[in-house]
Order: sequence, then structure tokens, then C-alpha cells
Amino acid sequence: MADTALAADLNYDGAPELVIWGTEADSTFVVAVIGCSGILPGQVWTFPLDALRVFGTRNPDVALTDPAPGQGYLDENCVRTDTTAECRHMRKIEPELEAAGSRGARGLSIGVDDQDHVHVYWDPDTGGFVSWRP
Repeated sequence: MADTALAADLNYDGAPELVIWGTEADSTFVVAVIGCSGILPGQVWTFPLDALRVFGTRNPDVALTDPAPGQGYLDENCVRTDTTAECRHMRKIEPELEAAGSRGARGLSIGVDDQDHVHVYWDPDTGGFVSWRP
């Protein structure tokens, strides 16, 4: 059986958060991030996805990734959509995400091979997790 939990600093506070995931009901895939730092004890963020519709499976892969998508990635995926608020915001916070990654913080990548993944990262402007899919 594949792992369904991991731990990493996902909100850039220097302490690891616990990440768990699994399938709920018929096809809702849920990823939960649980704050363990003591700063916000027990805070839980959840990300439900209709994985069967989005990825064609009820069990996509969940992996740690650099929180910053990288300039090349943004250039490729925002080339025709730079006028969207989402792409403008991603470009704005990219330096902060890169700095967090250099300190060991991570983001999450949810998906399957050969498809765009959903990226979950801590947004320093909003102080919460957000997801992005190109």
C-alpha cells in the first residue's frame, strides 16, 4: 500500500505540518494539512478534489515539491493568461516562494503522470493555503 501521509514545513514557519490524504465517499479525494508547530495548534486545512473527474482516478499521487513554480514554469503556463489575476499574483509572490523553498519549505503537488498537477502552496499575502492548476 502506498504512503498516505508525510510531514514538511508547508506554511514557512520552520515547523513541519502533517499531510494526510485519501478517498472519501465515491470519488472525492481529500488532502488535509494539519498544523503541528504549536503556534496554531490543531489548525486543519482541507483540499477536496473530484479526482475521478479531474485526473481519471480516485487515487492521484501526492508529493512534496518546491513551493515556487519557477519562472520558466510561469512563462510556459501563463504566456497567454498573464492578464489573469492568478498569474499576476503568482509572478508577484514568486520571489517569496523561492526564498521559502531555499529555507527548506515545501509545497504539494497532486496529480498523475502525463497531466497537469494541482499545486498547493502557502500564500504569504493571504496567510493561507491556495491551489493552482495551469
